[in-house]
Amino acid sequence: MNKPILLPGERIYLRPISVEDSELYFRMMFNSETRRLTGTQKCFSREGIKRYIEGLSQNSSSLLLLIAFIEDDTVIGDIQLLNIHPTNRNCFILGRSNPSRQRLRL
Repeated sequence: MNKPILLPGERIYLRPISVEDSELYFRMMFNSETRRLTGTQKCFSREGIKRYIEGLSQNSSSLLLLIAFIEDDTVIGDIQLLNIHPTNRNCFILGRSNPSRQRLRL
């Protein structure tokens, strides 16, 4: 794997999302259980997801990381830090996992 790893653990690690992950993230956004648990109702297009990921690099108040297994780099969810406030050193955290435990691969 040639993507940067942040916060490695014993079995999983976090890594920044990239444009190459657009198709995978698109599929994650249409998991019915994830949509139910997060209350997501909006329909997303592949191009919209790609533009969203591209725009993340311009946004200093949020960070989107993918959660993956160390053993095979399979993505099993994501975690997003929102409304990052550097002065107050706080933010909102939104985590999503794949409730069906299906491993997502490109």
